[in-house]
Amino acid sequence: MTSNEPIQYQIVNYIDKNLLRPIKDFSDCSLHEKCYRVFANYRNSNNQPKGLRLTTWGKSRLEKSFDSYKFETDTELTGKILIKLDEAMIWRYFSIKLMRLGLKLTAVLFLIL
Repeated sequence: MTSNEPIQYQIVNYIDKNLLRPIKDFSDCSLHEKCYRVFANYRNSNNQPKGLRLTTWGKSRLEKSFDSYKFETDTELTGKILIKLDEAMIWRYFSIKLMRLGLKLTAVLFLIL
């Protein structure tokens, strides 16, 4: 891995390198297929990977090696907010929407540093 390599590729290569055993439907995939498995909003635009929002699977893999921080908000994570997060984030993140409690929707963001 080099620092010139996109962060998405570095993360996927890190996961690949640190697996104790091959994982079905991951280990034999291409680099781009692995990125789709790790990042929920992964896309490739003009040969530049974009998107750092982790899938549940990606979060579970990275949590084993890195610290994560939980941030709860009563603000609903709308599509517009997720687009803004996608544009602004430089760190990996994972978001989930929890049950509606009354009229509030609790969202949780995990920053994986």
